[in-house]
Amino acid sequence: MRAKSEKVKNLGYIQPGTESSLTSCFAVPKGDSDIRMVYDGTKSGLNDSMWAPWFTLPTIETHLRFVDAGTYLGDIDIGDMFHNFALHEKVQKLGDIDLTPFFPEKLTRKRELKAIWSRWVRSAMGWKSSPYNSIQGILVAEEVIKGDHLDEQNIFRWDYIDLHLPGDPVYQPGLPWICKRRKSDGCIAYDFVTYVDDMRSGGNVWIQARQVSGTIAMKLNYLGLQDAAVSIHTYSEGLQRSTQEPKRSPSGPEGTARTPQATDQRLAIRSHRPNTAWDPYSEGRTPPRDDSYPNALRVPCL
Repeated sequence: MRAKSEKVKNLGYIQPGTESSLTSCFAVPKGDSDIRMVYDGTKSGLNDSMWAPWFTLPTIETHLRFVDAGTYLGDIDIGDMFHNFALHEKVQKLGDIDLTPFFPEKLTRKRELKAIWSRWVRSAMGWKSSPYNSIQGILVAEEVIKGDHLDEQNIFRWDYIDLHLPGDPVYQPGLPWICKRRKSDGCIAYDFVTYVDDMRSGGNVWIQARQVSGTIAMKLNYLGLQDAAVSIHTYSEGLQRSTQEPKRSPSGPEGTARTPQATDQRLAIRSHRPNTAWDPYSEGRTPPRDDSYPNALRVPCL
């Protein structure tokens, strides 16, 4: 608990303060070898005096809107999710914590010091308003990251909404009910979805899928949010093949290899390869165009 308290202190999430309200803190297990600090705003009555509206979160159906056969998925974790977002000054005065038990040596060095109090300046775990404040902030960041969907240089570009619903004469259950598509190749647009502090990105081409996740991480850092880098994992036979065998370059001659950088700690790429005749590792690694479904209802972007 001392190490956790020292971390938030050094990062500026808490600052010295001697205000009128004091909140307690305790630790809960986080995995097998770590703890998570919870700063209890209930006992002091702070949570009862706060108001936070309800909000929605994406579901698996939201995620599947940009997933089809051969989609590569990337995992992006936002570090210190709640602590990325500042508290209002009026709330800061009501959120002091007593660090005296964790740093008793400071009292012996300074005899005039009777206690070590600090106040939260960022949203804290255990406060009623923290989830809403953080989700609101990250959704604003999501809009900034996606940018103008009509920009030719935008990796998240899309041109129209494709509706493929049950009851349609050409309905096939393997396709998303609703998705964004590009006119250039008819493929599902690169996209991502955010669930609290976890982002899942997707793309139908390996290189572009990595670029999508890299763009998200870069813009998160630009906005002052933390991208917690994770290691590459091999969850499927498709990715295991990509890390063990050279892959042919779409534009290179026969035998040209493109091997993923094993030292890249940015992405956790996952490949979904259901039983299908199309091989996502074939030349070009792009899925079949949607021209086989000419009667599918398409809603143009206004």
